[in-house]
Amino acid sequence: MQLPYINKTLFLLLSILSCIYIYPAYSVEKASSEKADVLRVGVIPFDPFVIAAKDENKGISIELWEEIARLNNWKYEYDFLPESGYKEIEPLLKDNKLDVVIGPIAISYRRLEDISYSIPYFITTSNVITKDTNTSFGSLLLHFVKRVFRLPLFLLLLTVLVCSFLVWLKERKNFPDRFPQSFKHGIPYSIWYGFHAIFSADIFFEIKDTYARVLTVIMLICSVALVSISAAAITSALTLSHSQFANKTALLEDLQGESVAIISGTEVDRYARNLEANIVTVDTMEQAFEALRNDEVSAVIADKLLARDYLYKHKPEGVQITEIVVRSNVLSIALQKDSDLKDKINYSIVRLQNEDWLYRMCLHYLNRHEAAFCTL
Repeated sequence: MQLPYINKTLFLLLSILSCIYIYPAYSVEKASSEKADVLRVGVIPFDPFVIAAKDENKGISIELWEEIARLNNWKYEYDFLPESGYKEIEPLLKDNKLDVVIGPIAISYRRLEDISYSIPYFITTSNVITKDTNTSFGSLLLHFVKRVFRLPLFLLLLTVLVCSFLVWLKERKNFPDRFPQSFKHGIPYSIWYGFHAIFSADIFFEIKDTYARVLTVIMLICSVALVSISAAAITSALTLSHSQFANKTALLEDLQGESVAIISGTEVDRYARNLEANIVTVDTMEQAFEALRNDEVSAVIADKLLARDYLYKHKPEGVQITEIVVRSNVLSIALQKDSDLKDKINYSIVRLQNEDWLYRMCLHYLNRHEAAFCTL
């Protein structure tokens, strides 16, 4: 008569035990599902795109990503990479260790086979960075000699002096009271006469010989050309003395044969090699500037905004960013190949651009001229 009671008790105990074992399994499965919904976001920390802080992370790329995540109701976790993390972007995305990577990441055609990019949200440039040398009279003279006294100008000057000598040779008999008759005194006189024609563009007497008239016309034309080119060079040298670019690197061609430091993974090595420069690859901005200060390299090629913020933060002496542009950098968000997130991210970026949200956000970190490049 007690069997039914025992069976009921046994059934109740088995039910309780099954619930105890089933509940943890369900909890683990639920936690795993929630974890899978959290996006893993790699971050390259470079001001002003990523400003890492203990209390709050800020910057153009950080604010853009957080707004995109808010619009799409995404949960995410940041994984901050080192400054040298550019070369880690591709393997981390390919191995499914990260879902996206944000920061100042330039679109690279060489990586398109392995990873994807969102549409661009910013355009910046890679500029030449050199030592800042004080402009002195000697440096101005060196610049003048380097840029002006080349073979064409020497030929112009030589033409003027030869013509003045031939004019003296032809006209000395027509003007015995004006021109010296001997070669001993005639050669210095013809040199003086040539320089007189250069600086005054005047012959100061009526030429009688037809051949001498032709020589005089040639001499005056060469004199005008010589003065014009020299005046332009002097103006250039004086302009350099009042600008921040007064150093031996005044043109992109000046990098030919020079040692140039670039940051690994920043996609400027190909452009630098086209300049026939000797490339020195470093991992961080600090290493690049250290090599420049120690004269291990003649220049650094780096993103203008990143370099400017580094200089502002660390204030290294004797370094300047020139306006010599090596290439333009189109910044975007890096994703896994054929990621399902790409379309939603692109839609969000377009929306934020059309609403001027992106431009207004960039104004918190950049001036109006620079913030204009936040809208494409």
